[in-house]
Amino acid sequence: SMAVGSGVASLAVVLQLPSQELVPPSRGTRADMAGLSRFAVWRAAQIGIRPSALFLMRAIIAASFSTAALGRLEAARLLLAPVLVVVNGAGFVLLPTYTDRVRQGTLDVRKVRNAMVALGALGVAAGAAALLAAGWVGPLVTGGSFDVEPLAVLSWTLLVAGFGAGIPAGLAVVASGHPRRTFLVRAADSTVGLLGVALIVAAGAPELAPAGLAVGTFVGAAWLLRDLRSRAPAPPDVR
Repeated sequence: SMAVGSGVASLAVVLQLPSQELVPPSRGTRADMAGLSRFAVWRAAQIGIRPSALFLMRAIIAASFSTAALGRLEAARLLLAPVLVVVNGAGFVLLPTYTDRVRQGTLDVRKVRNAMVALGALGVAAGAAALLAAGWVGPLVTGGSFDVEPLAVLSWTLLVAGFGAGIPAGLAVVASGHPRRTFLVRAADSTVGLLGVALIVAAGAPELAPAGLAVGTFVGAAWLLRDLRSRAPAPPDVR
């Protein structure tokens, strides 16, 4: 069913492409396939960092405690699943937007920062709503077999907020032509996050494991914003 949905979405995208995008290149046109391949490889690797870190976190929890403990943690995540869809969807809008602004030389770091604050705040708001609604939404998720732990919801909230805050800066760096840099920062902050997970699990608090990853996401968001500021051209003098 997911394959069917992806196929329909791909067809819908092709139908919405500008006609010039569908015209084959004229004979003799040379495309920079090597450059495109380098960009695609680093971009694909960067996209895989977050799912890989989450998988490792889940593996650590299941191995250190039990799959039941992991199930309790995942139940809390499901309360925040809708906002994760929105945050991920924002990335599909921001990347082409930032790419266009980079081409025009109008990328504004302040607007990137504002987008970081907005997506981070959206995660916090969704987490607050999930905490308030956990009493009656939780049984729909768990079948009433156990209660969703508020600490687990709070922990996932921190991770969603950090993840959302890092998306605009990361995509702005990618749009500036540095997908490798984004990959390296994501890899570094995920390593920091997994170390936090290991410490939390060692302390016997699996419900706080996502908060360990959240520390890494906030570090990565600040790091990427700093990189973006150092690469961005100085704003024009309007005096």
